[in-house]
Amino acid sequence: MDALFSARPRPVIAALVLVLVVAAAACAPGPPPPSSGPGSDTPCGRTDVQFPDPANTANPIYVAYPTGSAAAPVTGGTCGDAHRPVVFLVHGWLASFNWVYEGVINHFTRSGNIVVMGTYATDLADVQGSANRALQAITAAAPQLQRADLSRVGMIGHSLGGGTLPWLTQQVVARGWGSQGLWMFALAPFQGIGSGPITLPAHTRAIIEAYDQDTLVDRNVGIDLYRRLSLPADHKDHVTVRSSSHGGATLTAQHTSPNSVITPDDAIKFYGIYRIGDLLESCALLGHDCNADLSLMGTWPDGTAVLPSVVTDNP
Repeated sequence: MDALFSARPRPVIAALVLVLVVAAAACAPGPPPPSSGPGSDTPCGRTDVQFPDPANTANPIYVAYPTGSAAAPVTGGTCGDAHRPVVFLVHGWLASFNWVYEGVINHFTRSGNIVVMGTYATDLADVQGSANRALQAITAAAPQLQRADLSRVGMIGHSLGGGTLPWLTQQVVARGWGSQGLWMFALAPFQGIGSGPITLPAHTRAIIEAYDQDTLVDRNVGIDLYRRLSLPADHKDHVTVRSSSHGGATLTAQHTSPNSVITPDDAIKFYGIYRIGDLLESCALLGHDCNADLSLMGTWPDGTAVLPSVVTDNP
């Protein structure tokens, strides 16, 4: 569902990944990324580290740190500040490899965040158990981080990770994190946890995102999660990114769109994920861009607008 998986040796997997990444890049449709502002290439450098999860040494924790002296307009301050906001990335089923979400990790690091991706076993038949393991990885990562400001936190989850994200965000809040800025971005959620209202702090900003060609999950799951979020309408949005074609090129909004291995680095990512995520974070941390148009998906090379996303408070 969320990743390539097999019993092949790691060198074979690495070679296969490289071929797929190159092929995806070569086939990427025409609309270019934003040249400036949200969703664009951002000013920070990046340094990666990896450390063990003390409770599960077979599953590493990946961390990417922003570096440099440039200003970080989406997150505030400068890239190399002593205290940077933290984004926890919660992976999908069988997707416990950082290269699966390389594009997401790279973008949100270069916008000025410390991006943390814990890894753990996932089980579609035991969503709560998978969520518990995700939480364990998150809490194991926190004390090992350098330069982390846990009063400013973003939560991004995909598929199984997207479905468990509201519950995980509640657990993060219970630890006192996100008190000065909290945002949640659930991509194509697979299955939620529990029923009834999902209570989060009033300052939380949240987006539930669906893809119109998603054939792997029921989009009603995301709608249900959205409706259960006990946030004011102006603090949450439901977004459906739509597929479109123009001039012989096609953008396909599908379940694997956040995946850097099996889907191209295209306008679905540039605008549907990176730009929307930047606007969400800018609003949550700085109070900027809260009324920005989330539907924009860029333009084709001839200037024709890409089919906009559908953004609603009442999906």
